[in-house]
Amino acid sequence: MKKLIATLLATLALHAQAEVITIKSPYGAQHAGHAALYKIMEKANTAQPQYNFLLELKPGGNGVLALKDMDRAPATSLGLIHAGYVQNTLDNLLNETDYVPVMALGDACWVVASNQGNEQQGLNSLTVGKDLVMGGVGIGTAAHLISMEIAEKINHPIRFVSFKSGAEANIVLAGENGVHVSMMSTNEFTNLKTRNPRLQRLAVHCERRLPDAPMIATTKQQGITAPYIFNTIVANVNMPAAKLQEIKVILNNAVVAVGQDQILAMSDFNPPNFRNQSVDDYHKEKVRVMKAALIKHRAAIEAAK
Repeated sequence: MKKLIATLLATLALHAQAEVITIKSPYGAQHAGHAALYKIMEKANTAQPQYNFLLELKPGGNGVLALKDMDRAPATSLGLIHAGYVQNTLDNLLNETDYVPVMALGDACWVVASNQGNEQQGLNSLTVGKDLVMGGVGIGTAAHLISMEIAEKINHPIRFVSFKSGAEANIVLAGENGVHVSMMSTNEFTNLKTRNPRLQRLAVHCERRLPDAPMIATTKQQGITAPYIFNTIVANVNMPAAKLQEIKVILNNAVVAVGQDQILAMSDFNPPNFRNQSVDDYHKEKVRVMKAALIKHRAAIEAAK
């Protein structure tokens, strides 16, 4: 027992001297991805004494606030970015070369939900002839791109409404009587379903169907080609190269240590580590696909502003 206590005290002493690396997240407290990220950081913190990884929530601004906060301390901060980052890059708010990918959570499984429709019939069950409304963070975001593609698929316009956050959009629209379509995480759907039993999942926006609802087809299976919601941990390019490499190895080893099954169960994310894809290749490909989609819809995006 004395030996165990001595070991624990020594470990605590080492971590008390560890350098704190803060990961800035653009998501709110209830986001499903945080469960997996906490587990990954726990593995990383116990595997070595040099760095202590902490999560700090900086939601809002379609991911811009988290990155700007990271830039204030480029040597001791990382940022979690998602598809909205690319939109901001195209708008010249952020420079892609300012950030280096460190670790990838992967694509998130989001659902396209509506208070009208049938889960087995999917997007085709939306009633044409009614005013369809979809909400999201802003024009040109992933939700806006999907709304345009759904409108094209069902040959009926969808009015897109901007909100301060995706969570606000979903909460407001879930309480409306009109027909609405929303993009939300799987845990958001579960929470909102209790408030509005009419809420139905019409599509899953990722490569795979949900284990608890295999009858619901993916967006791709229903003819929607909008990019998936990717999530990458990045560092400011000014972080020292040796330190960046150390952190990269530590975090990616932690991802593998947690394991694919546990990460999927906690968050619906599927890190590229388990598909023999490097974080650099994953990030580059996701940015390329998102940019292509935004350029494809550039005219409609500009018209909607």
